[in-house]
Amino acid sequence: MEKSRNIHGISAIICCYNSAKKLPKTLEYLKKQKVPLSVPWEVLLVDNCSSDDTIIVGKKIWDDNPPSPLRIAKESKPGLSYARNRGLKESTYEYLCFIDDDNWINENYLFGIYRIFEGHQDVAACGGAIVENCETEPPIWFDKFKGNYTVWKPCETAGFMDQPLCGAGMSIRKSAWNYLRWKGFSSQLIDRQGSKLSSGGDFELSYAFLIGGWKLYFDPSLQVRHFIPSERLNWDYLKRLNEGFGSQSAYLDAYTIYLENSEGKKKSSQKWVGEGIFCLKTVLSNIHWLVFEYLGKGEGSSGVLLLFGQWGRLKTLIHLRHRYNKGIIEFKNKNWINSYRTYLKIADE
Repeated sequence: MEKSRNIHGISAIICCYNSAKKLPKTLEYLKKQKVPLSVPWEVLLVDNCSSDDTIIVGKKIWDDNPPSPLRIAKESKPGLSYARNRGLKESTYEYLCFIDDDNWINENYLFGIYRIFEGHQDVAACGGAIVENCETEPPIWFDKFKGNYTVWKPCETAGFMDQPLCGAGMSIRKSAWNYLRWKGFSSQLIDRQGSKLSSGGDFELSYAFLIGGWKLYFDPSLQVRHFIPSERLNWDYLKRLNEGFGSQSAYLDAYTIYLENSEGKKKSSQKWVGEGIFCLKTVLSNIHWLVFEYLGKGEGSSGVLLLFGQWGRLKTLIHLRHRYNKGIIEFKNKNWINSYRTYLKIADE
């Protein structure tokens, strides 16, 4: 890996797909950031195959009394993971803060993540609390399932995390991510593609950092307001969302199995046939929820969401049938596992 000079500033990266309507408020919150003059920062808009006026709107909003430079990058491959990788390549600074186009961060967010990274050299990624901002009155079941909408606050105090961070406002140490990639890490997940509700890239990268030997950090004083439009506040959307969650879980099995084994839990015997049978049994044992759905009585039921989640997982397991077992077995030999120590040696040279 070629050594490069990492400038300790902040690149706020917004990955955009047809974001013209949502972007103005996101940028207005960014313009209110309280970042000391001694800390350089920028905003990087990554245009991921937009067909609207996303970039024109973004420039117009930011050019009115800008607090920092704004730059534009384009990513021609559709998918949030591709857009994030483009942001990684095009960013100027060492600390990358990924902000969705429907995220409104509080005024201390950017400087907060800067202080975390500066104070903890072993932290590869950090994040803050995520609260909802619904466009319209949410359904009665919303509070029960709002975690599925990326509403998240795992603890009340700041500290290290042993669970994945959520992608909204997730901030990353650029050199750590680059080092993982140099050692052979590559994402198996594409994440959101247009209207497709695939996801999991944030979990995958969090797991990769933990397995690589880095730490994750959470600070509840850093807050993201997640704007949830009215068209997402319905039961059909939530079912599709859960199906996407189930689909992603099969790709993440290798990571979770490795972590559980390293913690002394025995799960190394997991095989594709066993997982497929278990998943199929779960689907069949909950199939009656389809009747409730047909009769219009399933809304708000955990059983319905379980069914859709397991159905998504089963479809992906079938897709992975020829390489699932091999992937589990070979995972422990990945070059980027426990790579933090070698990263430190290179950094100190």
